Amino acid sequence: MEHNAKKPMFFVGVVVIVIVAGLVFWYIFQQEKAAPQMFSQSPTTNATTTQTIGGVTFEIPPGSTAKIEQVPIVDTSSIGPAPSLNRTVVFPDDFPQEAQNIWKNKFADIKTQLAQNPHSYDAWLQVGLEWNMIEDYEGARLAWEYATKLVPSNAVAFGNLGFLYGYYLHDNIKAEHNFKTALYNAPQELYIYHQAFEFYRDVLKDKAKARALAGEGKRVTSNVDFFGKLIATL
Repeated sequence: MEHNAKKPMFFVGVVVIVIVAGLVFWYIFQQEKAAPQMFSQSPTTNATTTQTIGGVTFEIPPGSTAKIEQVPIVDTSSIGPAPSLNRTVVFPDDFPQEAQNIWKNKFADIKTQLAQNPHSYDAWLQVGLEWNMIEDYEGARLAWEYATKLVPSNAVAFGNLGFLYGYYLHDNIKAEHNFKTALYNAPQELYIYHQAFEFYRDVLKDKAKARALAGEGKRVTSNVDFFGKLIATL
């Protein structure tokens, strides 16, 4: 009897573990779809793989991969004050309580990082991702625009802003400007071409611009297959 009495408790423990694991997975999924991620390429494999960036999935051609890249910091003496990290937090209705707790802990960690290094480019990118995850698009905009001042030669924050303006803030002029700046800074980054291409195709409904961008990307990167597949979607 004693052995059998322990079975319900064990079963409850398994259920709790499954629920917690599910919430963690949900949080990670929300973070992945919230906004574009830091991305760079390096030779690794001859197989074509896929990567989700900013809520869209695209193919990584043979010889490329996705990875987090450390970004160097430039002179910060004249960039002005940083955005406030003490914005009012309002979670979306479908944000579970446990996920809210994870978000709060993550944001507290980022605050600690920025207290130690107020000009951390990577930390400000993450601030934008966290605000974007809970649909505070103004907070995301402020964080990423500040990041562009910290490292104006880097493409990631500009690409994030292009996506943000194009799909959430609905300012097409600023979206296009930021996508173009991102590509100027990183003319080999396929994910930015992909996002800008879909912005032209799906938001502006301008197939001519989408086709011209793909043609330029093919010329610059020599990746005929990747851009051929994009053009085939027009």
